Amino acid sequence: MPNLILLHGALGHSDIFNPYLEKLSSYFTIHTPLFSGHGSLEIPAEGINIEKYTQELAGYCAENNLKDVFIFGHSMGGYVALCYALKNPENVNSIITLGTKFEWSEE
Repeated sequence: MPNLILLHGALGHSDIFNPYLEKLSSYFTIHTPLFSGHGSLEIPAEGINIEKYTQELAGYCAENNLKDVFIFGHSMGGYVALCYALKNPENVNSIITLGTKFEWSEE
């Protein structure tokens, strides 16, 4: 079954996708990673930025052996998805974004 990664936005949480998991799981193996500094995860000592979140997504994909992934990114999650695709085009099947701001900053 193809893998679908659902990426939450800034100040968000992966739980935002819970209402859709049952329906989507008929078509995909669903992944909902949580970015550092969100939920109960601490903000890293080096801070947060898109590069850090892109690295977290790359690490998540590597740890879970995810290849040819479909990605949906909400807001900041969409920006992270696109940055990930720039660095790992061979690993991305497609991306859908919603409400993505292309000039993102911590502020």
